[in-house]
Amino acid sequence: MKTITYDIERNLERSHWWFVGRRKLLEFLFSSLCIQEDFLVVDIGCGVGSNLKPLKSMCLTLIGVDSEIYSLSLAKKIPPQFHL
Repeated sequence: MKTITYDIERNLERSHWWFVGRRKLLEFLFSSLCIQEDFLVVDIGCGVGSNLKPLKSMCLTLIGVDSEIYSLSLAKKIPPQFHL
């Protein structure tokens, strides 16, 4: 994908209804699971990191994986720092 596409997604994911709704759904689904703090969660295809912050709030160890180096560089800018 072109880098501009990732830039657009990174800017939209904070407030666009699709991304906000997807994060709320993810949080709801994960809250019903018995996830222990020592679980390892791997977000395969993490892209620009839209789901990393809500996932991190639910587990202690989180790793984001993506094949696009540029999208990972954008994901690394999300505090707190994640293993990418």
